[in-house]
Order: sequence, then structure tokens, then C-alpha cells
Amino acid sequence: MLVTAALYAPTLGYPFAYEDANDPDTFLAAPSWAELGQRLVQRPTRALTELSFAANRGLFGAENPVGYHAGNVALHLVNVALVALLAWQWMPPTAAMVVALAFAVHPLNVEAVAYVSARAEVVAASGVLLALLAASLGSFAGALCGVLLACLGKETAVMAWGLVPLWAVATRAAFPVRRWLVTGLVAAVAALGLLMPIYAFGFDWGVIQRAAAAIWRLVSLVVVPVGLTIDHDWHGVPLWLSSVAVGGLVTATVAAMWALQQRASWLALAWLSTVLWFLPRFVVPAPEGLHEHHAYLIVAVWLLCAGAWLSRFPFRAGVTP
Repeated sequence: MLVTAALYAPTLGYPFAYEDANDPDTFLAAPSWAELGQRLVQRPTRALTELSFAANRGLFGAENPVGYHAGNVALHLVNVALVALLAWQWMPPTAAMVVALAFAVHPLNVEAVAYVSARAEVVAASGVLLALLAASLGSFAGALCGVLLACLGKETAVMAWGLVPLWAVATRAAFPVRRWLVTGLVAAVAALGLLMPIYAFGFDWGVIQRAAAAIWRLVSLVVVPVGLTIDHDWHGVPLWLSSVAVGGLVTATVAAMWALQQRASWLALAWLSTVLWFLPRFVVPAPEGLHEHHAYLIVAVWLLCAGAWLSRFPFRAGVTP
């Protein structure tokens, strides 16, 4: 935690950057409580993130970036702790600390933590990590609260309804998966009712190709975090490359599903979680596609799976090799 705080301490002196300074409706405006309430009613999918920005405005002022950056760093520290607690479920304490430290300092997380506009991703990750921890401990209510918090952080966190049972099955946690799936079905219908007025869902081959190419690139940066320049304009991806990425993504997903049945589960769990988390990007047209901060949660999942695999520990907590 101290290393993480020291690493990100310089961000407290950073100004607003890029969309931070160009999105007054979310960051720099100081609406009245009535206006804030109306905004949350119109867009409830980011209510928790909006309230955190409101707290920044109230404590530090609307145009002071210090509070906003401090809030992002504090949330990242919470997520580092949650990753450590999750890692302790399947690996020795030393290995768990290494995984948590790797997540704390992974270069791909810099955009999510140092970029104020990316706070929704960090808030959503907090809820998802809490839900996965609760599922690992067999707590239905805890997992439900975690997913709800995630969905109030960012709308794409609705995919956590699928991540929780996937995680529980792969790790063989004592979790009521069937009851969760029934609850998730009801939640999915409600979520679609909220999201349909906000987003125009559709099938666009170009969007699918760009998303597939971006997933390959982001996963490679999770595994080998070098050359962290990413082209946000995915329209520039060659047609042949994006087509190959779609084929590779489908093939890898089918192979991961087979591996999950054969109990080769950690790599399969990492890949399937990645595809599931990014699934909305295939049906929601976006001008730029995926960015680095969208992989924030996926960095945690891949590191957890890698740590468990390297530790050679069984899935079930408390069982010796």
C-alpha cells in the first residue's frame, strides 16, 4: 500500500487532462443537489461515480484537481487490498502479496488511476472485486451487493452478473450458482430496460473487428507491459488484421470453454473473463473503441489467475497441495 501511494503521489500535482477538462457536465460543474438528483435519475448507471465527484467538488472545490486525483488513488488502494484478499484464497501469503503488488504497479493501470475521467472504471472494478471475493467465500448477499455497487459505478459492469458464476464455477466455490443465475436473469432484463434509452445497440461488423483487435492488443499488454502506446483510433486497423483478430478471439474462447471443462481452469478463466467483460463493446458502436483504462479489472483477473497457476495450489481454499 505504501509503495502504491508513493508511486501515484505525483498525480496529486497533475492538472486536468484531455476529457477531464472537456466534460464540465461530469467533472467541473457544481450543480445544486436538485440538479444532481435529476442527473442521477436520468443516468442512474453511474450514480456512485457521480456522487464521488460531487464529494470532490464539495471538499476541494469544483476546479481543484487535487481532490479528484486523490480520490482515484484512494480507490486504487482499495482495489489493491481487494486483490490481495482474493489472492489469499488460493495461494500462500507471500505469493498473494506479490500479485497485489504487481496489480498496484502494473503500467497498464496508470491511465485508469491518473486519468480522472476513468474513475468510473475504477469504481466498477471495486464492486466487481468485492463480488468475486464474496462469491469465493460463498456469500450470495455479499456478491449481490458488490455487483450492484459495480453497476452504479459504470453501466458496462452489468457483465459482472456473468463474471460471478463463471468465477464460482471455475474456482469451485461453495456458491449458489443456480440461484444467482435466476436472479441475474431478472437483473439483466432490468438492466437492459435502463441501458436501451442510453445506448444504441446494434450489429456492426466494423465495430466487432475493432473490438477484437483491441482485445488482442490489451491482453498482450497485460502479459507483457512494454510499448504502452495504443492507437485509440481503431478505424486505422487493417481489415485483414481485424478479421484475423475476430477469428482468433472466437477460437481462443472455444478453446477456453473446453479447457474449463477439463479443469485447466486458470488460463481459461482469465480469457473468458476478458471476453465477457468486453462483450458490450461488440454491440455498442463507439468512435474510438477500447482504451487502456478499460482493461483495469482485467489486469487484476489475469494476475490473480497467473498467481494461482504459478503457486500450483488447488482451487479450494484451505486445501494443502
